[in-house]
Amino acid sequence: MGLSTVYGFVKQSRGAVAIESAPGVGTTISLYLPRPWGEPDAADAHPAAADGIPQGLRVLMVEDDAEVRSVAEQFLATLGCEVTACASAEQALLLLAPGAAFQ
Repeated sequence: MGLSTVYGFVKQSRGAVAIESAPGVGTTISLYLPRPWGEPDAADAHPAAADGIPQGLRVLMVEDDAEVRSVAEQFLATLGCEVTACASAEQALLLLAPGAAFQ
């Protein structure tokens, strides 16, 4: 996974990246992502959360990198989205049959 991809994902998620490096010791990269607090209330299944992120959306995510796909899928799920993830455009097109309800 490229560092620029990681950095872009973290920044879009309102997070931060810290990098520490020392010759002969190695490099440590720390990712800080916001964490949703508490469980969503059943009455609030679809409205936007306080920070404006829509809750309860059905999301079709297409990402060819398995690690990025897994992290993004987990993150969207913690925001209250119902995520269907696939690795290629071809897979996504098969899922977008008439009547598919992705937002």
